[in-house]
Amino acid sequence: MEQPFNIELDFPAFASTECSSDEISSISKVFGDHVPVLDMKKTASDDLLVVLPSAKDVTDVQLDIEEIKKCPGRGLIICAAAPPESGFDFFSRFFCPKYGVNEDPVCGSAHCALAHYWSKKMEKSDFIAFAASSRSGM
Repeated sequence: MEQPFNIELDFPAFASTECSSDEISSISKVFGDHVPVLDMKKTASDDLLVVLPSAKDVTDVQLDIEEIKKCPGRGLIICAAAPPESGFDFFSRFFCPKYGVNEDPVCGSAHCALAHYWSKKMEKSDFIAFAASSRSGM
């Protein structure tokens, strides 16, 4: 049986900016009335970063890939703060169907923006994050 292992990578932190009205409108079409959006940013790598109310929302939400393709930018990152008992700081998922990746199992470039975003919210710089794709990763 193969033993699990961890790899630590050193990536830059990508700042994010406020979204335009077109970007906000496109996200409302992706989520509809299913899950409220708490915050939304545009990342330096041209992704939309959307904060949901809970880690359960991140893991459970089923998104329409065709609607994501219509969004401006490269891809869509969804995230939420992790429950304290989980041992993680935040949960996330990354979708990039315009480039043939409906859902990236564990996306390094998404975490460049996520680390920057959550460092401002949590006032810390070291994280243990959970990529909540079907393959998952930490």
